[in-house]
Amino acid sequence: MSHILEQGRAGFAYERALKAKHSNKTLKEYSSYVKKMPMMIKTNGLAQALAFAYSKGKEWGELYTDIHDWLKKDAKQLLITSKIYNNRQNQSMIELIINMDSKNYRRTTVEVLSFLGWLKRFADGLEKEDKNKQNSN
Repeated sequence: MSHILEQGRAGFAYERALKAKHSNKTLKEYSSYVKKMPMMIKTNGLAQALAFAYSKGKEWGELYTDIHDWLKKDAKQLLITSKIYNNRQNQSMIELIINMDSKNYRRTTVEVLSFLGWLKRFADGLEKEDKNKQNSN
């Protein structure tokens, strides 16, 4: 069952990294924010890190949206957060996270960090691919 979740994380992260690559924003900037977010979460906590990303907008806002979309994704009901979202769809991600009990808050933090691990790998790979193409021209 965990391999299905891991494949879901990887697939969704790849999709979002490609989206960042093809948007008008720079992949390099998005990638740098993806790299910074795990340490922000570990240092300040999940809610504070997400509130920061939300308040900044632009590429930070795009990252916030990517995390939000992953957490609410059904993922065959493997994510505890998708179950929480199904019960409280009218609340924002920040409201849900702030109001979680400590067990679900920790689970959600671990899930976000796992998702960011995949997102970082793909964003790095796509960024390097772009650099290699530019250098060969």
